Amino acid sequence: QVLAFEMDRLTPFRADDIYFDYRVVARDAAAAQIAVQLAVARRDLVDARVERLRAAGANVQGVSVREDASSAGTPLDLLPSEQRGERESGQERLIQRVMIGVVLALMAFALLFPVYRKREAIVALFPVVTQAAQDAQAADATRSDLEKQVADYNFLLAKKHGSYPALAYIEEVSRLLPDNTWVQQLDVKSTGKAGREVQISGETASSSRLIEILEQSRLLQNATPRGTETRGSQPNTVRFLIAAEARPKVQPDAVPVLEMAAVAPPAAPPPNTAPPPNTAPSPNAAVSPPNTSAQPPTPASPPSTATVTPLPAGKAATPNREFKMNGAKPPPGK
Repeated sequence: QVLAFEMDRLTPFRADDIYFDYRVVARDAAAAQIAVQLAVARRDLVDARVERLRAAGANVQGVSVREDASSAGTPLDLLPSEQRGERESGQERLIQRVMIGVVLALMAFALLFPVYRKREAIVALFPVVTQAAQDAQAADATRSDLEKQVADYNFLLAKKHGSYPALAYIEEVSRLLPDNTWVQQLDVKSTGKAGREVQISGETASSSRLIEILEQSRLLQNATPRGTETRGSQPNTVRFLIAAEARPKVQPDAVPVLEMAAVAPPAAPPPNTAPPPNTAPSPNAAVSPPNTSAQPPTPASPPSTATVTPLPAGKAATPNREFKMNGAKPPPGK
């Protein structure tokens, strides 16, 4: 009341135009004085702000000073007690806390439930992945076994088709060398993992001419002389030793096994061993009377069947085989 009476003297406002609150700072009983901290705010500004907050649905319970928010004592409240909103009871605060806890639990559930579902899905996939890994290992083992069998099967075929036979080199050298050259020795040697070398030695009129001739070969390449030339046994001839590399042979195109099975001719059907059909006349068939005017039939000779006499064990078969003709003479010269 004293502050309200002295407000127009202490401040430029009247007590009816402002909201104020105070805090006792110190007391001096000897001097009969009290030190008071006073906070003042214009009523029109505070009412406008409070009405705006209440229109937004807020429960305004007090008005404080910004500079007094950090003080350790009781905060100053400029709003009159009759205008303050209802204070929350302990039960209401408990309900608010429970609701906040429920909201936090729902948020945690919403965040952790997808993770739990994904974990369950991953755990359920473990047996499938394990079975798939075992199937893959079995398939790899089958593939490795099949590749090994194919490699073993193709080994001899690769050796056969990978290089020309020795007879082909003999034929090629015989075709290329001139008539005044004769070969005393021809060697086909293996020089590496898959390489071959053909060495030709003999006598000729000009060994340099042989190098040019061998370079035209379809089976040989890089012909080079070996050693030194010496006089041959015949006049105007020299002894030579020439080595040439064998050209690689073009491998045939690989054909899958399934395609080979598809183009393979079908197996021949087994011989028909069914007994001959019964030629006995049917009892209902009409029998024609015998023709007595015709000449009596001549007796038929027994059929001539050829039987092969087997050779004794241990003897080789010869082109001249012995035939025994039943009911006929053997042809002359047989």
